Amino acid sequence: MAIPHLKFIETLVISKFSVDGLIQKLEDYDQPIPEKAITIVYDTLRSQVPDYFRPSDPDPADPDWIREHDVVEGYVYLTNNQFPENTPSLDGAIKILNDPLMYRLITSMALALITEEDIELIVNGKYNMEYSSDDVKMFLKYFFNVAEWTLKERQLYVKSINEPQLRKYYKIALKGDKQHLLWKLGVTPEKDFSDMLRDIAQDSYYNFKEQSKIRPDVAQR
Repeated sequence: MAIPHLKFIETLVISKFSVDGLIQKLEDYDQPIPEKAITIVYDTLRSQVPDYFRPSDPDPADPDWIREHDVVEGYVYLTNNQFPENTPSLDGAIKILNDPLMYRLITSMALALITEEDIELIVNGKYNMEYSSDDVKMFLKYFFNVAEWTLKERQLYVKSINEPQLRKYYKIALKGDKQHLLWKLGVTPEKDFSDMLRDIAQDSYYNFKEQSKIRPDVAQR
């Protein structure tokens, strides 16, 4: 099964976390621990730069190697080593992990393949939150990177989710009706009065569509 936080696992390995330390970090952030994937990541990265992973080598990783793996922000965050380029902090992404409302919103939209740019616009337009565009970008990059997943991979992931509310929204996301998902999440963009009237009709339509499958008599009324 594809792993949404694979980039974070790669960053932990590149930052020289031991297996136990890596697992503890994932537990701290309430992230799944895919043991087989962790082993593959360790073996793959160690084979690329074996000298760097020797216990006797205290030097930081080659900056170009870190850039090649596109984990500069995470490496800086976890090790406090600095890069010439300015890098966004992962603090906001970690806060999203611990914010049930924002986690549900962003992950559901990501599973529906709503673009990163549109997710940022919807989050910032609907909620007066402390999260910046960089926070959303870093969260999607390191903790919920599903943009390139196939439908099958997304379906298998949703089947693995045990939390009922999340699974409910994720199943809606898989159907591909993005407007319906946004309506269910309560993040339909705000509009002027004429558009609000259309929203009322839209709400009625989606309510009818939903109820007609389970309670046809209620839907007709």
